[in-house]
Amino acid sequence: MKDYTPNIATAQRLIAKFGRPVILRHEDQTPVDEERPWGPDLDTDDLSLSTFGVFVPPNQVRIFGLSALGDSTEFRDLVTFSEQIMICSPGDIDPKFYDTVVDAGVHWRINAIQSLKPGTQTILCYFGIRR
Repeated sequence: MKDYTPNIATAQRLIAKFGRPVILRHEDQTPVDEERPWGPDLDTDDLSLSTFGVFVPPNQVRIFGLSALGDSTEFRDLVTFSEQIMICSPGDIDPKFYDTVVDAGVHWRINAIQSLKPGTQTILCYFGIRR
């Protein structure tokens, strides 16, 4: 199997240079009292990953054509139902685990993900996000 480590390093270097710092977050809200899960007390275990992301409006992604990044239904949904597209390079981290992007204090909900992942490592990941 081909080693994509140099490609990932290049993607991460360019995204860090031209992007801005963001936090990928997974908010796990487990009820404190399992007997009363509807109660107001939640034990929140936030798992987060600090990384860099490049933000583009969905119409800019359309300029390249849908077939440039895959002509799948998921990608059409990503472009159609998102306010912004965030591009990042998470490497070995599974991007599907996260549900929120925090950018300069603004919380964006992840509604679609499209990954360029040959093998086990993710080179680029496209997050469709909405407030």
